[in-house]
Amino acid sequence: MGVLIYSSRTIIPPEPPTERFRFRLEDIDFRNPAEIARRVVLLHKEAFPDAPCDYIIPRFEAVTDMFEGNYTGFQPMDTAYHDLEHTLQTTFCLALILINRHHTMTAPVIGPEDFNTALIAILLHDMGYLKESGDTNGTGAKYTHIHEQRSCRHARAYLERRDWPGHAIRSVENLICCTGPRARLDTIDFTSETEKMLGQAVCTADFMGQISDPRYPEKLRTLYQEFIESYTHQGLPPDQWPYHAYEDLLRKTPDFYEKFVIPRMNNECGQLWRFLEDPRTGDNPHLDSTRRNMQRIRQAIRELDSSRPESAQD
Repeated sequence: MGVLIYSSRTIIPPEPPTERFRFRLEDIDFRNPAEIARRVVLLHKEAFPDAPCDYIIPRFEAVTDMFEGNYTGFQPMDTAYHDLEHTLQTTFCLALILINRHHTMTAPVIGPEDFNTALIAILLHDMGYLKESGDTNGTGAKYTHIHEQRSCRHARAYLERRDWPGHAIRSVENLICCTGPRARLDTIDFTSETEKMLGQAVCTADFMGQISDPRYPEKLRTLYQEFIESYTHQGLPPDQWPYHAYEDLLRKTPDFYEKFVIPRMNNECGQLWRFLEDPRTGDNPHLDSTRRNMQRIRQAIRELDSSRPESAQD
């Protein structure tokens, strides 16, 4: 495995509710927006006890409406992998990173408005998969290669209707542009060091929320189908597809994690994933789950190899 640059926290936050500690990702219902919203509210109150947080639950309700088709001009989200569960996983991951980091008073120190900006960005970061009402061909997965740009457009339209100032909307767009494997954070025109850090946090949460999913190995087949739909929609000839079968994606996933995700987390994203470690207990459920997932994927590859005829292995 690649080298993880990691260090424990030195500043301990005040004692928060018991459920803050020693949770297991397997025990959190990421299909329940109300549960994740409640956890984010608790984290917000822990870090910013004097700041209003009454916007958080309505924010989750609005995004849930978008996924379920209660959003004028758009159909329900029909992507099998990039669904509401994925968005809730990444959102919880982001909240943990930002709040744990906040307790260390690491510069630049964020305030409640920064948290607000990052939260709406992560909640809207996959809205580019939504299909307009008249779009009857395929699923939103066909937009995989351009969904970040589409997400920015949707976010701008949504926030303009809610009278967000232009500079705040641009910040949300910058953070959304940090997501996805094609993102290059060094090309984004961040307006401040704080905004850059928030972008790094959103990028980290997008990767780690996905790869730490306890059902990630089982979902790879679904993810592969989304990729195929995108390649087909782009008109890419099959010989240019990065993956030519589900098994190909499965076999390449450990290298993707070790040679792409780990370097990006440690370098481009400023090692913010270290803040997924609980500052009081030292637990890191996200990293533990990610390691288990990679072990399970490697075991699945070994089983595939052992089931092949000897002539095919030579």
